[in-house]
Amino acid sequence: MGTYDSVAADATRGFLLERGRFATVHVPEAKSTQVQGINNRGQISGGAGPLEARIGFVLDRGRFTTFTVPGAQVTFVYGINDQGQIVGFSAASLTATAVSGFLRDARGRFTAINRPGATVTVPFDLNNRGQIVGVAGTSDPPPSPPAADPAPMGRIA
Repeated sequence: MGTYDSVAADATRGFLLERGRFATVHVPEAKSTQVQGINNRGQISGGAGPLEARIGFVLDRGRFTTFTVPGAQVTFVYGINDQGQIVGFSAASLTATAVSGFLRDARGRFTAINRPGATVTVPFDLNNRGQIVGVAGTSDPPPSPPAADPAPMGRIA
């Protein structure tokens, strides 16, 4: 699972690597697609569209479901657990200084996640017990997810 740049299409596309084969993950009619999470059921979560109008998505058995947090202009999605719960953050605009985290359940219902005293709450992941991890503070702009440590590349069989 990841994202790559498609120079010919001038956009990013997500990918799924399974059994040594790459499959493109792309939300129909979106200029760009970034995948951020995958659960043990194979459901993939991520975001699509231009940054200033980002939407979230879930890909489940070949079918995309897109969504935005009610009242938000931008919705960024990160983790998904085996119950289909998704975490991420939303804001009124790409330059907003107040950023609210959210939990979206499998039925599409949203719960706000806002750490008391913080203007920015960004959940990055959750497990199957419903425990959520992220960052919170008063930073502007919102923090990015932590970068993965580079791992040595081996042969994919």
